Amino acid sequence: MQQLKVVDDDGQEIVYTFPESWQEVTTKQYKQLRTEYTSDDTHFLEIMTGVPRSVWYNQPTKFVEDVMIHMSWVAEKQIEFDKLKVEDTVVINENTIPVPKDLGLLSFGQKMLVDTKVKEFIDQYIGKKHTGQKRYMVITLIDYIVAVYLCPGIVGKEKFHAGDLERALLYVNNTPAYLIYPVAGFFLRKCIASIGIGKTLKRLERRETEKKKNLGKRPGQKG
Repeated sequence: MQQLKVVDDDGQEIVYTFPESWQEVTTKQYKQLRTEYTSDDTHFLEIMTGVPRSVWYNQPTKFVEDVMIHMSWVAEKQIEFDKLKVEDTVVINENTIPVPKDLGLLSFGQKMLVDTKVKEFIDQYIGKKHTGQKRYMVITLIDYIVAVYLCPGIVGKEKFHAGDLERALLYVNNTPAYLIYPVAGFFLRKCIASIGIGKTLKRLERRETEKKKNLGKRPGQKG
């Protein structure tokens, strides 16, 4: 992490840090970049530093450009998150937590919470704005699905308690995304299989692929 200072509109000095590699990007930052970022440089800086956009608007142009240059690695040194390996353990809140391979051994309450969230996502997005892309589902649910399934280990308890979920979410969101993403993807695949929506997702994704192939074709044109 690199540390810099900016001065806000009231003349107050703000000390902030920004990541210097994808290994330092938190789960919260990664999720915001993939689901909220609108290509506005000040929005990007707000996500990566926590300093409000309004403050960045009033900084000297050269200073902002220098900061952007420092973060050029975002585009130049990308990680293929989809290819990251699921490890046997993950460190969250300084706790080394085993990644359960059989979700059937976890509590029914955990299963209900995750299943409900996945079904809500499908109702909201499938066939609409984001079609049926599983990758977008992983990104959207990355913090929640890991916080639910690993909640006891994250907060240092033996059993799952829904009241601990908010605290677990904070810890997950502050953990580097490259550690959380493969675990979330693994859990999501298990969840999709358990609630029997895998075929539905594949069918909708094939339909969307066909739509893209047909874009630009003249009426009546084949192939």
